[in-house]
Amino acid sequence: MKIHDITRPMYEGMAVYPGDPTVRFRRGEKVEEGASANTSVYTFGSHTGTHVDPPFHLLTEGAKLDELALEQLIGPALVVECPAGELGAELVGGMDFCGAARLLIKTSAAPDSGIFAGSYLTGEAAAVLVERGVKLVGVEALSVDKFGWELDAHRALLASGAVIIEGLDLSGVAPGTYELICLPMKVQGGDGAPARVVLLERG
Repeated sequence: MKIHDITRPMYEGMAVYPGDPTVRFRRGEKVEEGASANTSVYTFGSHTGTHVDPPFHLLTEGAKLDELALEQLIGPALVVECPAGELGAELVGGMDFCGAARLLIKTSAAPDSGIFAGSYLTGEAAAVLVERGVKLVGVEALSVDKFGWELDAHRALLASGAVIIEGLDLSGVAPGTYELICLPMKVQGGDGAPARVVLLERG
């Protein structure tokens, strides 16, 4: 079995969505200065790096982060490769998702080529995925929508109860079916949180 870590590392100065807090790491106690342990203070927003958007991100009555079923975040997932840029309903409607409930969208964009590099969905395309029974969508960019605040794809997916993973690094993964394990921080009442996400490739 091969394990693919598709999580981006978090570090000071990393790209964040415009308006989100910058990432700051501050060392607390230091062994080299006589402390018994190394400690740190991390400061970042709830939608930093590789992270999960639960329905509560946009919907007042939507499921919060700690209310998500693990069965939605763990299980078979299909990685598909799509062209960079906008994925409309016609393109998405013509693709064969093999009945997958979890869909990860890979592009040729490198992980650090820009926070909006890669593929994004229109609201209509997201609605097509919902109609097909997709309950989890992952993308490499920091938003499943085109840059801006209309968030049509977010609304279509989250209103259906689907979960969104943003900021993935699928550059080292070939298209195909894998076992997905996505474990966001269990923040009580959370609207989102960074996650460690891996794909298992069975021989």
